[in-house]
Amino acid sequence: MTTLPLHRRPVPDGPIDDALIGFIEAHPVSTTPFDPRWGLSRLVTGPGSIIDTVDAEGSRVAIAAVVDACVNAANSANLVLLCLHPGIDRDALAGFLLAEAEAITAAGPRGRLEVDAEDLFLDRGPELEARGFREAYRMHAMRRPLDAAPPPVPPLPEGLVWSPPTEATMRSQHEAVSAAMMPVPGASVPDFESFAARARAMPDQHGLILRGDAVAGFLRVHPPKVAGGEGDVALIGRHPEHRGGGLGDILVAESLRRLHTAGAGSAALTVAAVNDAALALYRRHGFTVAETTPVYVKDFPVA
Repeated sequence: MTTLPLHRRPVPDGPIDDALIGFIEAHPVSTTPFDPRWGLSRLVTGPGSIIDTVDAEGSRVAIAAVVDACVNAANSANLVLLCLHPGIDRDALAGFLLAEAEAITAAGPRGRLEVDAEDLFLDRGPELEARGFREAYRMHAMRRPLDAAPPPVPPLPEGLVWSPPTEATMRSQHEAVSAAMMPVPGASVPDFESFAARARAMPDQHGLILRGDAVAGFLRVHPPKVAGGEGDVALIGRHPEHRGGGLGDILVAESLRRLHTAGAGSAALTVAAVNDAALALYRRHGFTVAETTPVYVKDFPVA
């Protein structure tokens, strides 16, 4: 069991420590949202936004981060739990991480902290509200089986072509993702260099619809870790200039084709509960709502 009280161990500047990554890999939570080495290097403003938690004996018990380097319409940072030791006092850890995340966010650059009520924070609405948080929106987790091949992908409209990400399209891809995702609750976009580094590292997981070198639509899928496992439609959208052209159905169909080809037995995605158009699109392709997660926010005065 954890020996209280909990403390925060400073994370040094420089490359992320292998031992820290190893602890995350040994004790992950089910909702870890990004590759930890990349995310802790690219999605936080610095090591001060990483919460490396140890107990009174100096034993590491959990790692979380305040994702504050991404841009979104609400100027929000996000508290993300990456891992925790199974013997942790969960009540003590929840309070400790919230206090640390509040202090990090209050120091800037973001003016709001978001916390998803899942994993450690599941059913902690009253506790969050007592700390000054309020429920801002909800996210649906949607799933559909892929035990049979999905329907064929419709052809692209004339003048549009499929492409992987390339150096020629990278800026347009970042601009299209930003334009499409920024207004959506829960969506954040990394800076261009971080975005491009990730696209270069896994080009096979991306698909672009181009008109010339301009990105009209985009997708990113994460294949299953094991054959027959769940694949993830991690990102999907089209540039606002291409609304109403049927690209949404094409992008979803292509995402399902890729996941089925990769051996996925099911597909999953998340979508804001208020996004009626996206919900209708995904339902047309066989997705149903499996879980709903409230997201709580707390505002901080701008320094």
